[in-house]
Amino acid sequence: TMSPKERGAPRKKYLKVSGLTDPLSSFLNILTKGTNNLNTIDGRRLYKMSIDFEKNEGNFVLKQIIITDYINIWANHKRNDLKFISTIQDLSKKDDFLPNVIKIKNKRLIFKLTRI
Repeated sequence: TMSPKERGAPRKKYLKVSGLTDPLSSFLNILTKGTNNLNTIDGRRLYKMSIDFEKNEGNFVLKQIIITDYINIWANHKRNDLKFISTIQDLSKKDDFLPNVIKIKNKRLIFKLTRI
């Protein structure tokens, strides 16, 4: 359900785009499978989530995920507030794929989530 409901016609025929995933599924596929260039939809925007770089440092892997090919479905602007997501994962824990640190750059802010 979309709230608030959009009144105009979509600028992009998103229902005809195949292979779309939601942002969380795209993020988890990048973390667990190393999948890249995932077509993502969040209900109002289409974009690709891609690994910009990956660096191993001992038991840790650092990944930076960038947002590209950004299309607003409803609005007539090119604003792209979400710039990147970076993660630090501990590879020594075999059954635990969740990152120790997640940083999200949105607008001019960086949100840092740290595992406790």
